[in-house]
Amino acid sequence: MATIIIAIVAISAVLSILVAINQLSQRVEQANQTLRTISKHLGVHDSMLEGLKTELGVLLKQGKKIEAIRLYRKTTGQSLKEAHDYIEEISLGEKDEGVSG
Repeated sequence: MATIIIAIVAISAVLSILVAINQLSQRVEQANQTLRTISKHLGVHDSMLEGLKTELGVLLKQGKKIEAIRLYRKTTGQSLKEAHDYIEEISLGEKDEGVSG
């Protein structure tokens, strides 16, 4: 009987910790979104992205797509999917330029 009570208490504690972690994760994401909005408003975002886009282009030309995704995520704080989509967009843009140019 005591073992069951200890197991229930342990499970409750783990669930409480998971809920707290989830709430903190949501708050961090909200803070990141606010910072992105502020930086866009101030124009910092655009100038940062131009330099970053150049670096990403170099990595893509070297065939280092994963490194480009990592760099974009690290710099912008975007999710893996958002970073992947952005890199794909750049990659397709460079391919289109190569075909038309």
